[in-house]
Amino acid sequence: MALAKLHSRGSTKNIIISFIIFRDLLIFDFNVMLTNRQNQLLKTIVHQYIETAQPISSDWLAENFRLDEAPRSNLRGIKRNPPKPPALPCPSLPAGRQGLGESSALPSSQQPAEHSATEDKGRISSATVRNEMAVLLEKGFLFQPHTSAGRVPTEKTYHYYIKNFLNTADFGQNKIKQIEKFKNKTGDGLAKELSQMMAELTGELAIMAFDKNNFYYTGFSNLFSQPEFSQSSEEIYGLGQIVDRLDRTVFQIFDQIEDEPQILLGRENPFGEFCAAIFTRLELPAQKEGVVFGLLGPIRMDYNRNLNLINYVKKTLNS
Repeated sequence: MALAKLHSRGSTKNIIISFIIFRDLLIFDFNVMLTNRQNQLLKTIVHQYIETAQPISSDWLAENFRLDEAPRSNLRGIKRNPPKPPALPCPSLPAGRQGLGESSALPSSQQPAEHSATEDKGRISSATVRNEMAVLLEKGFLFQPHTSAGRVPTEKTYHYYIKNFLNTADFGQNKIKQIEKFKNKTGDGLAKELSQMMAELTGELAIMAFDKNNFYYTGFSNLFSQPEFSQSSEEIYGLGQIVDRLDRTVFQIFDQIEDEPQILLGRENPFGEFCAAIFTRLELPAQKEGVVFGLLGPIRMDYNRNLNLINYVKKTLNS
């Protein structure tokens, strides 16, 4: 497999995000130009879907979205137990689950000029939101799980989000204090304790690999508690496959992981196309060669939070 790199264009400086590309990976067309409003809408949809795991309706966006403002959703992490969440497969594929109510959108050719819809200090109408969502759906950034459902980000959207919207996150003093406990800490239990802490802070599966054949993992219960994996027999079966081949997959990717964080998601993720992972190398006192550390979660994982936490861990351990 080939390794490709691209630089984050968010406000995070000097972060190189690498993607492991498999030969049969579908190459997404990111030459499509989105307007400022479409970018803001798309970012809001991704944030809300990360938080709730439910399709996003135009009515919700019309009520909560303000142009040139952050969404009013208080995104501090994934809600692990949203009410009656749908069991969705990989977001790049069609699904047949009921979501929030959604009205039909006008054809994209009938959408009004961007400047004409801005009103009430950035608030835009439901009709305009529906039109913009129709454009995003047509361009492959959203899909509709059901005719009466809202919209869900596609795999293409997560790639686009990572490339354009990542930034330096403020993840709270509590998390900072927990991470800084490991500063200058040594001992054989350091790797295990660090993995357990990261699994707890992120709600993902944490993996620490010392070499190709020796690794530790914790947090599988976090994956099984996710809406995507707790209700769908297909996804539960997929999780079972992850367990069965975890050692083989770690063996395959161990030498591919570099010092800078690497994000693998969807069809490029060797753990499963319904998942996402972030891997990097860490320097631990008891491991002269360094270790491979990673987080594995659903494809709607909070990339911004998880990537910033990993980078803060690296900074703390190396200081």
